[in-house]
Amino acid sequence: IGALYATYSTRFSNNIALTAGLRGEYTYIPQLNQKYLSIFPNANLSVPFNQAQTMMMIATYSRSINRPSFWSMNPQRSQLSEYSYQVGNPDLRPSYSNNYSLTSVLFYKYTLSVGGNHIKNNIQQVCVVDSNDASGRTLKYYTTNMKDFWQFYISMNAPVNITDWWNLNLNLTALNLNQQISDADARTRNWCSVGNFNSTVTLPHKWFIDI
Repeated sequence: IGALYATYSTRFSNNIALTAGLRGEYTYIPQLNQKYLSIFPNANLSVPFNQAQTMMMIATYSRSINRPSFWSMNPQRSQLSEYSYQVGNPDLRPSYSNNYSLTSVLFYKYTLSVGGNHIKNNIQQVCVVDSNDASGRTLKYYTTNMKDFWQFYISMNAPVNITDWWNLNLNLTALNLNQQISDADARTRNWCSVGNFNSTVTLPHKWFIDI
């Protein structure tokens, strides 16, 4: 892998800050006769709404790569059980992820973010019935490139000092997973949510309770 990087950052008179970068990578895998050039831009723009910068909006974009591991590309068959085996896929291609986010920051600590992640050639392991087995009992596990994958999210982080001795940190995230495995498959959409909180109570004599 050969790479070339370039970055640029500046701050304007109204405290708007911009950072941008570009990376180019050339990958060559002689054992699999794979050669490809990849370009990865990224940018971060922060816009304050007051002089003290207690309120600001941050927009980011980045592109990244996930290369398949060598074991997932190894065509050697590995027996898992009497009726199942795993085999690599030498035709696997890398997956590319485009990440977008827009985050509002209040008083340096409260944040609300919305964003998306688009993965092209998403790498996943699949299981199919081995076509070489006439009985239809043998399962074949291999890794392949899915058509595409979208993930949208909205996330909130709120640390709260309820009293001098009680601190609470709350994190809530809602996700929408949107994918299509191949042209022959229907697009599926699923919602899920993730939440966690951390509560710290300070007691006398330097005792603490973490929940």
